[in-house]
Amino acid sequence: MNPLELTNEQRLVITKVEKLLRLAGGTTHPEEAASAAKKAADLLLAYNLSEAALGHSEEGARGKEHMTGGFYEYERDLMRRIAEVNFCMYNWSVQWVKRPDNEMAHAKVQQIQDPWRRENIKRHRHRLVGRKVAILMCQQMYEYLIGAIERGTKEYVALRKDTTINAALRSRTAASFREGMAEEVGWRLWVRRQEQLKEEEAKMRTAAANGNGSGNTANAVTIASVQKSEYDANMDFQYGEGWSARNRAESAARQAARKAAEDEYARWAEVHPEEAAKKEAEAEAEAERERKKWEKRGKGSRGGTYEKPKDWNAHSAGTEAGRNVSLDAQIDKTRDVRKLGC
Repeated sequence: MNPLELTNEQRLVITKVEKLLRLAGGTTHPEEAASAAKKAADLLLAYNLSEAALGHSEEGARGKEHMTGGFYEYERDLMRRIAEVNFCMYNWSVQWVKRPDNEMAHAKVQQIQDPWRRENIKRHRHRLVGRKVAILMCQQMYEYLIGAIERGTKEYVALRKDTTINAALRSRTAASFREGMAEEVGWRLWVRRQEQLKEEEAKMRTAAANGNGSGNTANAVTIASVQKSEYDANMDFQYGEGWSARNRAESAARQAARKAAEDEYARWAEVHPEEAAKKEAEAEAEAERERKKWEKRGKGSRGGTYEKPKDWNAHSAGTEAGRNVSLDAQIDKTRDVRKLGC
């Protein structure tokens, strides 16, 4: 969106959003930060603005950030879903970093022989690429949801009488509960975004049918259009200007070549049905051999799987608990976001 096309009301909203984002990034109180980030997101949506409208401000500039975390798969899956709904690119990495001073004594107690491992330790990190406003929203949402999952897990394992709370939090039961809770929360985030897209599409169809703005619906700022533009911009930021356009052209060329090869094979198979049947049978047999090979790789030396079985009762309890977690931190109950202040 071109800043020159904004109305005075929208410019005032952007000023308020920028103030909220500075508050969210500067406060040391998680609840206050989550509330400010949530209000900023709601104002952008209520006034049909995208993060792109902040492109000429510090908060709207594009960048990359790292966060400690991602050791467990449920953490990575949850952050990936949060990044998706906030128009960010996500991946994770494992890096060796210098041990903090408070962990040097622990390494000495463990009697680690390798000098490198005595001085360094592996750290898992989330990595986000996107606009600073979107990255901030990801960080606040992730910290809030992970906190909710940990609180729910502590409440659940506290019911056990056969072990201490610290041991219970490291148990397979606690891990299964966390996984179930995170999966449910991630699913709800995806469902909410799909509902927003459907609602947006229905409104645009209604407007076009009534002749209201039917001439400019193709240029309207929508969630779907922002998803595409932000994906391209994030990829260009990461891999160089023009990467998205080149990748799209190369993909189209590969698809056209594949379609031409399939058409050519179909014509050949029609003329040589017996040879085609033999070739297809060989391909199916090869695919079955590959499947069995990968199945074998997933087995231990005694035939069992490497992954320990889940505690499915705890997983189901976590799923149920995940349905009761607010996706918006339950901080502000105001229905009309146009009345939200700073």
